[in-house]
Amino acid sequence: MKRKLTPDSTGSVEQRDVFTTLEDWTNFYGGVPGPTGPPGPAGPPGLPGATGAQGPQGNTGATGPQGAQGAMGLPGPPGAQGSQGNDGLTGPAGPPGPNGAAGAPGPPGPAGPQGPEWLIHSAAGVPTALVGNDGDYYIDTNTDILYGPKDSSGSSPPENSLNTSPSSSAAASYNIGNTFHFVVDGNVIGARFWRYVDSSKTARPVYLSLAGALVATSLPSIESLGATGWQSVNFSTPVAVSAGQEYLIWIEADGFYYEGVPATVQDSSHITWKNGNYGSYGGGVPSTSAPNNYFVDVTFQVAGGVVWPIAIQPGTGGGASFEFTQPTPAASWSITHNLGVHPSVTIVDTGGTVIDPDIHYDSVNALTVTFGSATSGKAYLN
Repeated sequence: MKRKLTPDSTGSVEQRDVFTTLEDWTNFYGGVPGPTGPPGPAGPPGLPGATGAQGPQGNTGATGPQGAQGAMGLPGPPGAQGSQGNDGLTGPAGPPGPNGAAGAPGPPGPAGPQGPEWLIHSAAGVPTALVGNDGDYYIDTNTDILYGPKDSSGSSPPENSLNTSPSSSAAASYNIGNTFHFVVDGNVIGARFWRYVDSSKTARPVYLSLAGALVATSLPSIESLGATGWQSVNFSTPVAVSAGQEYLIWIEADGFYYEGVPATVQDSSHITWKNGNYGSYGGGVPSTSAPNNYFVDVTFQVAGGVVWPIAIQPGTGGGASFEFTQPTPAASWSITHNLGVHPSVTIVDTGGTVIDPDIHYDSVNALTVTFGSATSGKAYLN
């Protein structure tokens, strides 16, 4: 048993004995305590205690069964436009459409090149091969026969005259050549010469002369240093020659070949060799003749066919041809020919030029010729 000092309600201190064990109780009161009585009635509920701290979160429960499908929602707003897809394959062509209306006329084209102008020559007598150029016409004033168009091209193959090769040479500079006599009509279309092996020239022309006057110059040769043998050239325009004429063909040579005997030719019925010629180098036509062949040659073409065919024979009507003369200039010619056909018509003005006017056939015996301006001249009908 303990003694405890306890203040009372007045503040005084009193001493009390406090039993700490059952034995202390027994010793003080002198008996043993009775059994515990029954519990008293429950007191009124106490005030709720403070909320305790939240416990840890429990584990997630198992997934429940799926609910029924809900009703369809409202349509959403349109999405953005997608990019354009690739082009599809080309479909088959449709049937042709109807023809469109005719377009407006296009602008005039450029003027064409000037056509060739053919001349008409006139003189007393039949024309020779030396008169005019190919395509020209000719009137024989003795007979009024119209010849043409001239054609001197010839049908024979080109030929060279000399048929030998040189045996001698000279390392000297001269103008050298050969004179040829032409037996038949024809054309000199080119030339050739035997190149001196030590010549320094790589290009030179060949010259053609008649009676000491220069007639034609060839295109330049193409030579190789150290080469020898025949070198050929052409004339840009063939030179017409007549039977009985003699031409000199020559070059400027810094060294040359020759033979001191008369030259032989391939066909003496066409052309013959007359003599050789020489002169000072660069001094023009070599005028000194010599009995030497200097191996300068012509390329000759015998005239083939008729150089000057007859175009129109004059007549007085009722025949195969008719000639009409308009002495004073007029823009329109009325021609009565009485040929009984629609004839071909050739108009030649007083200047000798063939012109191409408008021609109207009024009947088989008459026609009208119309010009751009007043014209005088002749009409040849056949």
